[in-house]
Amino acid sequence: MLSIGDRLKKYREEHGVYKTDMARLLEANYHTYCKWEDDYNIPGANKLFNTAVTLGWSLDEIEPWLDLPEKPDVLRQILIRALEKGLNRTQIARLADVNPSNFLAWCREDKPVTEPGLAKLEALADSPEWDLDYEWVTYGELVGPKTRSREKVGSALPRRGVGGVINYKLIQQLEAEYGQLTYVADDEPRLQTIREELRPGLCG
Repeated sequence: MLSIGDRLKKYREEHGVYKTDMARLLEANYHTYCKWEDDYNIPGANKLFNTAVTLGWSLDEIEPWLDLPEKPDVLRQILIRALEKGLNRTQIARLADVNPSNFLAWCREDKPVTEPGLAKLEALADSPEWDLDYEWVTYGELVGPKTRSREKVGSALPRRGVGGVINYKLIQQLEAEYGQLTYVADDEPRLQTIREELRPGLCG
């Protein structure tokens, strides 16, 4: 069985990109990524889960390293289904209508799932469709045309999951100032205003 490092290297070589490109794609420090590829370190369960979503890996390839919670069964089932659908754990929490911080704690088994939380997870597990009624605003959408390096990565590496690769730190900063940056079609004028206000500062 290939190690995580072997799988990362294989993916990188198949797409003909550099380690710096992979680090950027996975939103990881370059030296951290190098340690992953060299098998000096293994990404934590949450990071590995998101890496799998981004790179389109199947559950079978990474389950031994995912450290999925054993109980409750419904939580494990949801995480497996989410991986297949290309959703990360924050998106699952939003779909289940539970606090993302609590959901991550349940996944790490830092604290038990509450009864109301369990009911929401069971409802999500029973739902035949997991449709997000919003789109994530990505970095590229906010600041306009990509730089040469981002353009290279974007064209060379297929981006998986809803909304592509998300810069959570940037989203957090922007939401603090502008409010929630998820949107539907009716919000396009507001999003355009945000783009215009941000472009000089972020791209100038």
